[in-house]
Amino acid sequence: MTFSIDVRGIPEVQRALKEKNVAALKGVSRGVSKATLFVEGEVKLSIAGRKAETRSFDTGRFMNSVHSSISDLQGEVSSNVEYAEFLEYGTSRISPRRHFRNTKERSADEVRKIIAVAVREAL
Repeated sequence: MTFSIDVRGIPEVQRALKEKNVAALKGVSRGVSKATLFVEGEVKLSIAGRKAETRSFDTGRFMNSVHSSISDLQGEVSSNVEYAEFLEYGTSRISPRRHFRNTKERSADEVRKIIAVAVREAL
């Protein structure tokens, strides 16, 4: 007894999977960009005293120094003022404000949602 299996459409399936993969990566990239900008805004709200953390706003220099950068599939929100670390982690005279760390924790679910929506839209 002999039998054979003839599989058809393999190149088409491979092409379709590759296209889906490319689209998904573009969606993740778009989502990371949107999520990073969202987190930047949330950190600024925290510094302004509109979240649970102590307000860290005097001249606006610290809040205006908060910026985001995006490369590949990674986003970063940071500040380049020399005293940002002192405000975030505290000193012997200043209690920690935790603007960046608390925002990261508070925003985790929303960041996941933003990226998921962007991937769905891309597919």
